[in-house]
Amino acid sequence: TGQTVWWDWERFDDASKRDFPCTVTGYVRSFESLGFKLCENCAPYGTGKWRLIALMSLPNGLCTHTTAFVGGEKWASKLGQGPVFSHRLESICGMAYGYPSAFMRRDW
Repeated sequence: TGQTVWWDWERFDDASKRDFPCTVTGYVRSFESLGFKLCENCAPYGTGKWRLIALMSLPNGLCTHTTAFVGGEKWASKLGQGPVFSHRLESICGMAYGYPSAFMRRDW
């Protein structure tokens, strides 16, 4: 969302306070409220014209994670209350976080 220091724990992590379901559709609606739009073809990623995020989900539709594109082949994530770290998108794909199920962008 552009936040690099804090995360809205109450809105996204505390299920009792979340105003959207933990599904891809729920996360899409939530990020739309922050100005993001779904994009079918966000490539080329490196244009710098928008903030790009990927929503990660499991096969059952549960959204597990959101990661932000930072340039080149790098994405930035914050897992839990740990520090932000950069990685390749495919390096977090698998059983724990699932796979990219939607890409969204917001103009800078």
